[in-house]
Amino acid sequence: MRKGRTDLDGEGMLVYIPKGGKSSKVLKVTSPILKLSLIFYFLMAIIVCLSLSLLYFINENKQVNAQMEAIVADCNTEMITLSTYVGKQAQLLDSKLNEIATLETVQEDLNIQIKDLSLQLKNIAERYTDSISLASASVTANNVAKFAEDAANIAEALEILLETNENTKSELVDFTNAANILNEYLISVPTYWPTKSTYIASAFGMRNHPILNQYKQHTGVDIGGLWGDEIYAAATGTVLSVRYEQSGYGYWLRIKHSESITTLYAHCSKILVKAGDTVEKGQVIAYVGSTGLATGPHLHFEIRVNDIPINPTLFITSSK
Repeated sequence: MRKGRTDLDGEGMLVYIPKGGKSSKVLKVTSPILKLSLIFYFLMAIIVCLSLSLLYFINENKQVNAQMEAIVADCNTEMITLSTYVGKQAQLLDSKLNEIATLETVQEDLNIQIKDLSLQLKNIAERYTDSISLASASVTANNVAKFAEDAANIAEALEILLETNENTKSELVDFTNAANILNEYLISVPTYWPTKSTYIASAFGMRNHPILNQYKQHTGVDIGGLWGDEIYAAATGTVLSVRYEQSGYGYWLRIKHSESITTLYAHCSKILVKAGDTVEKGQVIAYVGSTGLATGPHLHFEIRVNDIPINPTLFITSSK
């Protein structure tokens, strides 16, 4: 097929020449029809392009929407997890606040008890303390049992009081003054067990003397031990005397702890202090031996109140 020419008068001609020698056909096309055809094909081309572009953007939009839905789903999951965590933390915070409130209530009650305890200890200390020297215990043989009991109670209560005061912010009634009185008071009370051994070979009281074979008062306790074991001062004080008696206590020493209380340590193998020395509670002052009248290594230990021997176990036990 071959196009024909276009006349100047606005008409066009299309000539169709088939194969095989058949006769050709001529189709006249006016100019408006040609223009409309061209416009139609142009518009169709634009529509096709727009359709393809629209399909592309629709597909892209679907992919973006799918990604957004996945992101939203992840966010929802994280929000649920976060909400659960926040809820648990809120419960934990409420629990801690309740614990704090409970502890504050307990501390208030404890502060009241501490104040009462402080006053009680102060009264106990003043009961046995004269106005001249705070470390001088006004104890006699008649009230020694009560005195020893109070001394033990003071030591235990003071330890609790000091520990409690470190762990609280309470302001104790006259605590500093009471603590000073009690500390000064207790260091002069023989409550420290004087040897490593806790075995009492012979108790305080009437007994048959193992060497003299006489039934007589045993004025202290005999604490069994090994030769050379350390001997400790039962309380803070001043060494009154250091002596040796071959037919009696062997090497022995006496310590003054207050106006009325002294302690005695006998049958020592060696004494490390001399008269006039100041010793601290728990200080090593001698070594266990069997000097003097003794059947074997041991410590003869006495506590005297106004020079009257009393049972040392009223003051001290096997614990230090």
